[in-house]
Amino acid sequence: TSEWGDDSLNDSFKDYPQVVNFSGHSHYSLLDERSVHQRDSTSIATQSISYTELESGNVNGTIPPNASATPMGYVMDIHSDRVEIIRVNFSDKFGEEGLVEKQPWILPVPLTKDGFIYTDARVYANAAPVMTAGKGSYRADGARHILSSPQAATTISYTVTSRYGATGRNSCISATSITDLPLCRLM
Repeated sequence: TSEWGDDSLNDSFKDYPQVVNFSGHSHYSLLDERSVHQRDSTSIATQSISYTELESGNVNGTIPPNASATPMGYVMDIHSDRVEIIRVNFSDKFGEEGLVEKQPWILPVPLTKDGFIYTDARVYANAAPVMTAGKGSYRADGARHILSSPQAATTISYTVTSRYGATGRNSCISATSITDLPLCRLM
């Protein structure tokens, strides 16, 4: 995401593709596939076990409802040919072992730039979000018009752009695959 991250170490790591850098003090969700990125080295965001926080522009702000319900971290399985980075929800309701979330990230070793999987190219390879469940709803709330629908099946955040009224003005609203937010709000 353009709002999170620090590229000050990029010059130090650019000649070392074998570096796997885990960030510290990030509140960004491990469920978001952008939490792993490879360009010259591998960067992996660590989520707070206190609460999650997202980019600005979401309907409910940067801290989603139930933001403290998913304390998460990693378990790494190291093999001779790969490193598996497993995302685990450590919430008390899942017991001592936690709950494995999503598929693990796999880093083939040795790490080389040619073997990188989690690159910027993923953005261009992603299909559009798919609306899989039910119909949406509409309601007028004074001067605001609110259109809600079930969340799209996607692994990244997405933006909905709509045209509203005779003026044709655009309204951009972000939603994310990791929170329970209304999809779209027309202002």
